[in-house]
Amino acid sequence: MKENYDYLRIFKERIKDIPLVMEFRNYYWHNERGLSFLKENNIGYCIVDEPKLKGLMPYNPTTTTGLGYFRFHGRNPNWFHASVAERYDYLYAPDELKSFVPDIKKISGTISKTLVMFNNCHAGKSVKNAIEMLKLIKE
Repeated sequence: MKENYDYLRIFKERIKDIPLVMEFRNYYWHNERGLSFLKENNIGYCIVDEPKLKGLMPYNPTTTTGLGYFRFHGRNPNWFHASVAERYDYLYAPDELKSFVPDIKKISGTISKTLVMFNNCHAGKSVKNAIEMLKLIKE
């Protein structure tokens, strides 16, 4: 594990002032040590929403730098047994999107920049959800 932390530290040093956000893909990183490491090294934390399945990352609306980054993958329950196209073939319902608005607004109010990215890109669903989210945030 030390090699992974060293790799990230060296990578951050090499890109100098370019903002870096880390999206963990392994639940092992999601702990106080991982979040502290990001803060200490000025690396952003990617807030993800994905299916609530064992081994995937939990939704944790927190930041480790002045950049908030939300990434919505969809909630396809067949995540581990689907093709890539099927995995991201998910359209968030309006009530699901509404549930994220308080966290997005809270984080946006405490840091300099917040990005919201939809990765449920199959058949244009990310665009539809992004437009819906913009409307909800403006309300």
